[in-house]
Amino acid sequence: MKISRHTLLIIFLFFLALSLKIKSMFLLPFLAVVFLLYLVKYGIRDLVFSALIVVLLVSLLSVFSSSSISEVKWIFETDEGRVALLTDGRYVSVSDDVSVGDVVSDDGMLVEKGGLLSLPDRVRFALSEKVESSIDYPFSSLVEAVTLGVRYNLPQSVKAYMALAGVYPFLAISGLHVAVIFGFISVVMKLFRIFSLKRALFILTVLMPFTGFPVSVIRAYIFIVIAVFLKIHGRRVDYIYITVLTAFLMSLIFSVSSGFILSFLGALGIFAAMETDGFKRKLFLILFPFFFTLPYVVFRFGTVNLFSPLFMVLLTPLFTLFLFLCFLSEITYFKLNLFVVATEKVSGYLILFIKWLFGILHFGIIHVYLSLFEIFVLTFLVFVVLILKINRSYLLVVFSIFTVLLLFNRSYVYNETKRISGRKLNSAYFLSGEGQKYKDSTLVTDYVFPYSRRILKFNGVAVKQSVK
Repeated sequence: MKISRHTLLIIFLFFLALSLKIKSMFLLPFLAVVFLLYLVKYGIRDLVFSALIVVLLVSLLSVFSSSSISEVKWIFETDEGRVALLTDGRYVSVSDDVSVGDVVSDDGMLVEKGGLLSLPDRVRFALSEKVESSIDYPFSSLVEAVTLGVRYNLPQSVKAYMALAGVYPFLAISGLHVAVIFGFISVVMKLFRIFSLKRALFILTVLMPFTGFPVSVIRAYIFIVIAVFLKIHGRRVDYIYITVLTAFLMSLIFSVSSGFILSFLGALGIFAAMETDGFKRKLFLILFPFFFTLPYVVFRFGTVNLFSPLFMVLLTPLFTLFLFLCFLSEITYFKLNLFVVATEKVSGYLILFIKWLFGILHFGIIHVYLSLFEIFVLTFLVFVVLILKINRSYLLVVFSIFTVLLLFNRSYVYNETKRISGRKLNSAYFLSGEGQKYKDSTLVTDYVFPYSRRILKFNGVAVKQSVK
């Protein structure tokens, strides 16, 4: 099946919007290929008109998106009092009368109370406090992360183990989360014989604000809305088209972050796999979400777990059960002890299982260095296979070659002694990224936690404490 005219146009507009926002030469060859394909097949008129509109929209939205107002994003209770995280990333001390969504001054004084639009944020904050008071720590932090998009309270150890195991996407409220909730709503409505796609979508819309609107949730929601609209009107659902259309719409409004890129690359991998059938589909559904995100992960973080697809397959059933129990606990407002206890138990098993898998398969974690040119070549080859609708099996060939290339480009530092602050060394970001490049080395720090010692020990790294 050839790629449709509308899909080709949306891909062109998406790359154009992305190029304007991130101002990178990396995307120009992709943009040029789509431009030439559309020009040869359908002419230039639609391209010029649509491109002018996109340029205008990106320019206008960039002007309106700049704001100097500091709103309270989250509030933490500390020994020194209440500390607020602001939308600009700063932390300030605030008084008891300040709530999430309020506008504060640079010194934390209340300027304006949050209006009706901040109500979902306040309800989300209240739900988070209820989770913390109903479920023991650290299990409560995992519940907050996967249902409310609140990851501030997650222990660094849990973050590190999940990142190293390659299952950190579980912490981002994603298509899986939305699909489980949407499926649960549909089942309940069918039991009461009141099911309709419109009603299920309405309930999902009401629940959306309480997730905190992370990129992955918005992507999944827009995708479901478009798919439901097409189904209701008897239109064919083209998953690749919907994915690119969703990416284009979001690229106009949101900043292009790592979460944005990884979210869409993973979804694109899933839907590319769905274009096959039989055993290939089952195999590609396991491998493609990992492979499609692999080039960016290598470029951005340098550390990758080659067993990540296996970990995802093994953990998905247990994680789905955990997510389902979290949802049941929250809709019953943690009043049914059966659900609360079950949520804690499954959460504990999930964390232990992740640590166990990491322990026995840690050798699949590699730290690599590839040039931007090498990553570009792979990405461009994958793009050509997709855009020209070439047999999807060639994608597996390309990614297999790339994986072999990674194995020959592992980058480590041996027999080095380096001083690192305890705050950095014990962070999940260091342990799952830069920290993996050290082998048979010694790291000197002012303090170290047991989980950091254990993780680094797998690479033969010794940690010594030394106070300056």
